[in-house]
Amino acid sequence: SEASLNFKYKFSEAIPAEFQHQYTVVISHDYDGNVANIGTATWVEIKGFSYETTTYAESGVLSLPAEMIGHKCYIAWKYNGGNKAWSIRNVKVTAMAIVQ
Repeated sequence: SEASLNFKYKFSEAIPAEFQHQYTVVISHDYDGNVANIGTATWVEIKGFSYETTTYAESGVLSLPAEMIGHKCYIAWKYNGGNKAWSIRNVKVTAMAIVQ
């Protein structure tokens, strides 16, 4: 099985390389939905989108980690100390089973 994420997004300004770590997309299958436990969950970063778009653009098809397949998962757009606006819309998660 394979799973992927796609979304539209934009930044208020291009994000320089040294600050890109402040804007991440992460996924967890052991987070229980309780805000008090967000820091103890295991989060895996989803990479592959550009930090330079200032008009709405497609993220492209971003592969989700194999260990997430078959689990209830939470996806988060993590904004950690950056001072640029990050707008997200049209989020789509797709799963595909491979039949042999």
